This record gives sequence, structure tokens and C-alpha cells, in this order.
Amino acid sequence: MMRHLWLGRRGRRCAGGWLMGLCAMLLAGGCGALGTSKTASIKALGFEMPAEVYKGLAGQTCAVMVYTDFAAKSDFPTLRVDVGRAVQQNLIAIGQKELKAESMAGAVFPYPADSVARFQDEHPDTRFQPVQVVAQRLGIPNLTRLIYVEVHEFQTRFANSQHLYRGQAVASLRVVEIRGKTATVVFQEDKISATFPPAINEALPLSDEVNDQSMYQGTLGVLTQALGSRFYEIPE
Repeated sequence: MMRHLWLGRRGRRCAGGWLMGLCAMLLAGGCGALGTSKTASIKALGFEMPAEVYKGLAGQTCAVMVYTDFAAKSDFPTLRVDVGRAVQQNLIAIGQKELKAESMAGAVFPYPADSVARFQDEHPDTRFQPVQVVAQRLGIPNLTRLIYVEVHEFQTRFANSQHLYRGQAVASLRVVEIRGKTATVVFQEDKISATFPPAINEALPLSDEVNDQSMYQGTLGVLTQALGSRFYEIPE
């Protein structure tokens, strides 16, 4: 059973300041946020490294599409766009600019996550269609890769508590390759999980800086790093 971490007033301020700094680091991305090794990343970031990495984005025209389940969408209305935007920025900032990964070389993302989300809103029937069909309906010129994320769980509070906070997210990932009139799912991973704060295996009480907003930002950052790590290899 997870223990509850009860902090005094001074301790809450220290934990809160540390959390806010970690939130900013995770959302900004960067190799420093990822750690100096795969082992360090597992311990420091609250997610497990993938067994394999998809290396087929190089030189491709890409888009990111995100779906959230009803509960997550109701609790966090902007989650779909926030995840899509953060994943796209992560792949560009870390994969291309910092790590300069061969698997990301020359990949372009001509449309922002907001535009893809708007397409989803205008075509609600796509929610019930195979992702291969949806990829070909997007209408993005020369689109060759669709990164498709489904967020199955996203929460900021521990066990539905009113006063204890612990971020948790679970998502699945698929990559669709589009070649002319053919679209194929070539990479898939389910149950990609993320927890926040990653360095504290305990729930935190409400404070000025430990709240739904900080848990949301932190969990979003960890989930983004977890999804991004499926497309580039982190140096040993």
C-alpha cells in the first residue's frame, strides 16, 4: 500500500518548489530532463524505457493525433491538444535538435496539434473508424506517418482522494505508415504508464504549490517524455 507523505509547512514549500521546477524541466524537455543514461531515466522520470524504438520517422511528413477517454476528457478538456502539442514539440526539440537522432533526421510536422484536434471535432465519426482509415482522411498533403496516441487514464489525485495528490497516466501508441492509398500500423505499444512526482513514491498533501495544476503539468511532462522515448534512443 502506498504510504502518505505528510509534510510540515516548511517541508510543503520545499517540495512544492522542487515540483514546480521539475514540471518546467519536463515540459521544456531536453537531455537533462531525460537523464544521462537509460537507467537514470527509469529512476528519475517515472516511466520505463521501451523494449524497442520505432526508427521510421526520418525524412517523413508526420502528424500527431490524440484521443482521450470520456473520463479524462471530462476532467481535463484541453488534455488532447496538450498531449499532442507536447509530443510534437518533444520529438522536434529532443529527437532532432538535441540528440540529433538519425531516426528523427528530416522529419517534418507541418500541422500543429490544434489543427489535427480541430479535424477530429469536425469529423466525430473518426473516433469509431480504424486508425488506418483516419490517417488517409486527414487531408495533410504528402502525409506519410501518423503518430496516434490514446490516453486511457489521466489523474492528478491519489485514489480519488480530495486532499492527496499523485499523477498517473496510461496511454497506448500506434504509428501508421501511409504509402499512396495504403495505410498500415507498423508499430504499437500498449500500457505506456507515467507517474508524477517520479522521485517520490508517495502521495502529497494539498499545498500552495502541490495541487491539480502542478500535478497536471508534471504528469503531462512525464507522459510526453515516455511517448517521445519510443522514437529515439537515449544515449547509454
